[in-house]
Formats: sequence, C-alpha cells, structure tokens
Amino acid sequence: MSGYPGGMVLLAVLGLLATAPLQADAGSVLAITRSGASIEGRTGTAAGATRIDTPFGVFDASHDPVVKVLDPARARHRLRALGAEGAGSSLWLSAATGTGLLQELVAGAEAALQTGPDRLDVYRALEAWGALLDPVPAKLPIGRRPAWLWARTLAATPARSVLYAGRLRTELPSDDNSDRSRSLSIADLAGGLRAREPHLRRAAAQMAAQQREYELLSRLLALSVDDPDGAVREAAAEGASAAHENEARAFWTLVVARGTSGRRHHAAEALGGHGGAQAVDPLILVLASWGHEAGERIEFAGRALQVTRDHDRNLPLGRVGHSAFVDERIDGSSAFKISSLEPADHDALLAALEAWAGAPTGRSPLQWLDWYKNRGKPEAD
Repeated sequence: MSGYPGGMVLLAVLGLLATAPLQADAGSVLAITRSGASIEGRTGTAAGATRIDTPFGVFDASHDPVVKVLDPARARHRLRALGAEGAGSSLWLSAATGTGLLQELVAGAEAALQTGPDRLDVYRALEAWGALLDPVPAKLPIGRRPAWLWARTLAATPARSVLYAGRLRTELPSDDNSDRSRSLSIADLAGGLRAREPHLRRAAAQMAAQQREYELLSRLLALSVDDPDGAVREAAAEGASAAHENEARAFWTLVVARGTSGRRHHAAEALGGHGGAQAVDPLILVLASWGHEAGERIEFAGRALQVTRDHDRNLPLGRVGHSAFVDERIDGSSAFKISSLEPADHDALLAALEAWAGAPTGRSPLQWLDWYKNRGKPEAD
C-alpha cells in the first residue's frame, strides 16, 4: 500500500483517540481498492468505483479501483482499542495503515494540534492525505481553485486547515515557467507568515516554498530560527532554501557559529534538513571547536577557527546578503569565528549531522571529525 499516507505515525494522537467521542457518522464505509488500500468513504461507494467520496473530498481511484466495501465499525474500534491499551507505535501504525479512517485521524489531530507545538508527525500525516483528497467544487474554474483552497485553509479548524493546505500545495506552480496567475500573492503569503496560529504560518511557508518566493526570504529565514513551533521552523527553512539555498545556508551558518543557544540549535536543524550538500562544512567546523576555550585559535582540515567568548546577540535575523562573506571564511581565507559551545549545542550539532546524512550513521563526534578530515566531501560514504 505504498503511496497511501494512512500509515504515517501519529504518536501524539494515540491517547486522544482512545478517549475522544466517536466522530465517524453512520453513513461511512471502508472502500478496499485493488492494491489493498483502505479508505473511508461515504455510503454509496461500491465495487468498481474509480472515485471515492470521503468526508474530506474526492479520492481519485482511477488507477486503483474499489474492489469491495466493508463496515468500518470493527476497524474503528480496533484502532481505538490499540490507543486505549497504550500499544506501541508500530501496532497503531499497522492498524491506521490498514484502515484509512479519516474522520478518526482528523478528530485526533484536532486535539493533538491544540496540546502544544512541534507536532510535525501530525502535520505530515494530514498533509499527505490532503494532497490526495480534492474538496474543491467540480464546477469551479481551474484558475480559481488555489484561491478557494487558501480561503478554506485560513478559515477551517487546524486539522481541516492542514488538509486543505496539503491539497493546495499540489495545485500551485513550482517554477518560473508555470502559470503564475494561479499563484498566491505575496501579500497573502506574508499575511499567513504573520498569523498567530502555527498551522497557518506553516501553510504559508510551505506555499512560499512551492512558489520559490525570493521576496519572502528574509521573513522565512527569521521564522526558521525564531518561531517557537518546530513544524513552522521546518517549513520556513524549506521555504528559505527553495527561494535561495546559498543565502539561506550562509545565514544559518552565521547563526550556528555565533548565535545564542536556542537560535543556534534551530539553525543547526535548518542546515541539517535544508542546507544542501555544503551544509556539512559549517556543522563540522563548529563541532571542531568543541572543547576549546575562548581566545583559542585552531586549525582544522585546513581552516582557521577562532573561538570567542561572547555570542552575537545582534545578528541581523532574516537579513540576506551574507553568502560571499560566509563563503570566504568557510573556504579558509580568514579565521571563522565561533562562539564557545555549550553541551546542548554539541548535541544539536550531532543531531543535525545525522539529519544531513539522511540515515543514521552512529558516528561519535570524533568519528565525524575524522570522516571529514579524511574524506572531506559531502558525497563520500
């Protein structure tokens, strides 16, 4: 059932599903497709259907038609029982993948998104489903679809809003040769980035990423290190990198080298996730300063590093135009200044390097430094 997002992990929702009131209405069925995928549809869905009317939009099953329909009650209660028993995530994941109970998913996500920040797993699950569901009225002209979806994104409850945003992103142009008349305006996106609600800031950042909006780069960079919600920071980092990867990486390099701890950690996250192949350079160079005291000047892998005592609290957050300045120091033509590291900074750098690698490496700090000195290129194994 690859390609269907029903199996995405929603750890934050497990307990909520166990206690929330039943949300599914009596008119739902489980549609089983030829590939074995299961998707909640409305009563009337039958074998042979190539479109499934779900509670949240139409699912296109033209390449994977329905072969049978089932009563969802047993699957729904099984999923809820797994949450009630505190089952491990793999059990709940298997049940969720096999059921596609969208109303249960959305009901749990609504509660989860109200409990605190950093619900990236919830956002990603909803966005993946939203991309597959078309809620737009069939008669609406194609040119008005993005505006319709954006209006619903702004007005809906958080989980429903994320579903709309997931669909909207698939409708927007992604390059300069696309029909820009179907793009969201800079004013719309800027307003979204200023929204009080984190799900709207994330949605606006994602749409800016899709449209590669350079005009919003400064704001995206600031959000990538300053927003209190990790899901917003992640989307803002993606948007900044899509707009101008070199400028984004240069900005995060300055923050990871000399910013205060919180911003330093967030900049490391951004470099690891969206800094591109060259992001390994600043992450390793800053890590190489670990254990050295302020005032020391050291050499590492042919680069001059100067450890300083103070963090730069006046970094021009969000300002662009740093790439040439940073590249000069990374390349070794002058000393790269690094504020002394705290233990939490050290851990954040290691986590960022693992994210940059794309798969767990198990390397210790010394092994990372040795790997860099001996191989020195991002494409090395």
